[in-house]
Amino acid sequence: MPATPLIAYAHVGKSFDDGRVVAVDDVSLDVAEGEFLAVVGGSGSGKTTLLRLANRLIEADRGRIAVEGEDVSRIDPILLRRRIGYVFQSGGLFPHLSVAGNIGITPKLL
Repeated sequence: MPATPLIAYAHVGKSFDDGRVVAVDDVSLDVAEGEFLAVVGGSGSGKTTLLRLANRLIEADRGRIAVEGEDVSRIDPILLRRRIGYVFQSGGLFPHLSVAGNIGITPKLL
């Protein structure tokens, strides 16, 4: 029996500006524990939106996202964010820490 994916997107979609701007359109993918995944695309292609959906910085319009088999829409957003390491593109970084240090700061503090 295959292991539960660490993060799973199933038919996820997200639009902005009353549906005029489609940022994520029917994305389905599984990321296994220990797997390395690179999401590549041009500016405005939805990479950041896809990541922000996983930790509920924004909410999906459709589809399902699960972390460790649990639907993220049913998890308190604050508790969810404490489980996921995330480095913002701009601002909010500790300049004296490495990338790993910035990602690991919350688990270390907890």
